Amino acid sequence: HVWSGRPRGSTLDQPGTLAFFARLAGEGTAGGWARLDRLVLDGQPVAWHLGLLHRTGWHWWLPAYDAAAGALSPGTALLAHVIRSAIEAGAPRLHFLIGAQRYKLRWQPAPLALRAVRWYAPALRGAALRLYDAFRATERPGAVPSATDDDG
Repeated sequence: HVWSGRPRGSTLDQPGTLAFFARLAGEGTAGGWARLDRLVLDGQPVAWHLGLLHRTGWHWWLPAYDAAAGALSPGTALLAHVIRSAIEAGAPRLHFLIGAQRYKLRWQPAPLALRAVRWYAPALRGAALRLYDAFRATERPGAVPSATDDDG
């Protein structure tokens, strides 16, 4: 599938992830709180995006593209379509969520403030993750992720 060639592997390779996204796309689009867009070239889909909709705006959440069509920048073309659709629908904003990828910075050079909500399992693993996150917060206060080359 589309993310298999990435150095970090694919989120979709994790057990249950693909089923979760498929369910979210189906229930979310039917419920009006998610949007599924795709870009088709010569009858073949080359880029996809699963976004979330809210009264505060649209959220660019899960984009993907066919690496074989990467030279054509299908992800960028699809993003332009989603931006235009958001404007036409009267959305107050299109939020790129987390990550300072170059393609996001080209469209939105000034970052928006984000709030993070975390919850932890009551088991040992959850407690360990809570401690790890607390340590990371003191180690890098106000850190901004570096730009990565994730163009599509």
